[in-house]
Amino acid sequence: MSVHALKLAETGDRSLKFPAYGALVIATLHVGLALRISSKRLNAAKKGDPSLLEADEFRVALRCQSNHSEYSGIMVAMLLYLQWNADKTKQLSPLGKWSSILATLGSVAFVAGYNVLPDITHTNVIKSGGAAIRYFGFAGLIASVVQTAIKQ
Repeated sequence: MSVHALKLAETGDRSLKFPAYGALVIATLHVGLALRISSKRLNAAKKGDPSLLEADEFRVALRCQSNHSEYSGIMVAMLLYLQWNADKTKQLSPLGKWSSILATLGSVAFVAGYNVLPDITHTNVIKSGGAAIRYFGFAGLIASVVQTAIKQ
């Protein structure tokens, strides 16, 4: 194999991109959940049936979207800051990597678990576990951002 071919095959450290991947997933969830609520509202207006907005299905979707929105903006901002720094320094701490993974997986699990609930009074292990994982990831992101800012 030529040196040129070996250089082309070199993949680098993809874990330096964990914050970017996480930001993409969390932002995509944010937009998807918002579009779903808008669609349900338009459907209720089109049918002339405001009671659809009081149905359990709508209330579960709205609560899921609202809860995700509480965290998504700040998490995406922190993830993008970590990504900017990783691109600049070619370094991402283990805390930054794990926090990116936990915040992302926790958000996905929370949304997946919430969306299968029959109404807002119920819960399940996927929703609860996702929330716990997201909180650990969120705390780790805060610590990682502070750690990164101090090093600057």
